[in-house]
Amino acid sequence: MNNNLRIAITGIDSREEMNEAIQLIKVMQKRITSEGANDVKSWIRPGMKVNVRGRRSSLTEIGTVERIKIKKAVVDIDGVLWDCPLDMLTKVA
Repeated sequence: MNNNLRIAITGIDSREEMNEAIQLIKVMQKRITSEGANDVKSWIRPGMKVNVRGRRSSLTEIGTVERIKIKKAVVDIDGVLWDCPLDMLTKVA
């Protein structure tokens, strides 16, 4: 973590400031997540093979994109359809 950020966080001394900081972090998190999804949407197409990164592990599965939704893609992995967030998908090398 950036030292300046650490100093700013430890300088918070009221509940109102803490709530304001939390709201700002949530807004930034949504923006960064949205940008990542838009990057994936620029190259992903139905029928493509993709790597699907596990939510809690570094394991990946290879699947085929069946359909692309607003924030997720339907991916066929071994005959099972999964709704996968776009930021969990990468191109198969």
